[in-house]
Amino acid sequence: MPDATPMLGTIAIKDLQIRCIVGLRAHERVRPQVIYLDVECDRDIARAVADEDVTHTLDYSEAARALTELVQAAQFWLIETLASEACAYMMRRWPALVRCRITVKKPSAIGRAAYAAVTVEQRRG
Repeated sequence: MPDATPMLGTIAIKDLQIRCIVGLRAHERVRPQVIYLDVECDRDIARAVADEDVTHTLDYSEAARALTELVQAAQFWLIETLASEACAYMMRRWPALVRCRITVKKPSAIGRAAYAAVTVEQRRG
């Protein structure tokens, strides 16, 4: 099959729920809490579209599983660090990604707010 014309696609995962240890306060270091990740990754999806082959795109199920494992194992102190490390991990794990943007939402951070959030974005080049 001839090379397909490049087609930039954004693969997204919204509100990925993860129970993990994250935070600065003593109770946050012992009791897991729920956070939510929004993930957006850009890559060329032309071959995936032409072949209908998931190996030529980002398998969002695999990405969700890998991010959950990373976040649960690391026990981050700051959601800023969590977002940065998760973004860097995605770019390393899937070298075809040209951009990754991750938002971490922490509902328990502020009592009168829906959540506190941090967004980090990395690009190749």
